[in-house]
Amino acid sequence: MDPGAGRIVLHGHFAEVGFAIAGGLAQERFTPALAKLDAEIKQRVAALGSRYHGLLVFRLEIAEHGGVVRCTPLWDRIYALGPDAPPFRAEDVAAFLLEQTFPPADQPSRVILPISIGPGLG
Repeated sequence: MDPGAGRIVLHGHFAEVGFAIAGGLAQERFTPALAKLDAEIKQRVAALGSRYHGLLVFRLEIAEHGGVVRCTPLWDRIYALGPDAPPFRAEDVAAFLLEQTFPPADQPSRVILPISIGPGLG
């Protein structure tokens, strides 16, 4: 059997349930700053139209001063839906996330950020 002709089956479902937040930004007073980031991401996803489909998940490490000090991709499964769509660059999303700033908090924070792209995922 040719392993290249095989397939991977995942049992279960991925769902975007929002950010998972630990640390200083987990306090309710920081909700507006996170909602602003969520709205910006949704606007960028909408601008992609129906050219791509899949899920990205990033882990953001945010310092007490509010700057993103690390952005680690945890899941990157975005696929072009047509031959005219260029390959999706998760690096561009990571660069955008690294530029973000949040209000200062009393301790560092970690944010797990799922981003759904495409029809039926968001």
